[in-house]
Amino acid sequence: FQNIFITILFIATVWALLTRLQSKLKDKEKHYLDKYCINEDQRQYILYLQNQNTILL
Repeated sequence: FQNIFITILFIATVWALLTRLQSKLKDKEKHYLDKYCINEDQRQYILYLQNQNTILL
């Protein structure tokens, strides 16, 4: 019983770290997109692809 609890705790921790890492990466990418002034259509498409990747994870 205790092993299951530890496993769930471990998965939750890893999940939280990944989510935090991903949001940091998204901020960097947003900065990159803003910096290089990609037009809005391309930007929307890139964000769409990112969301697809997030769903796959």
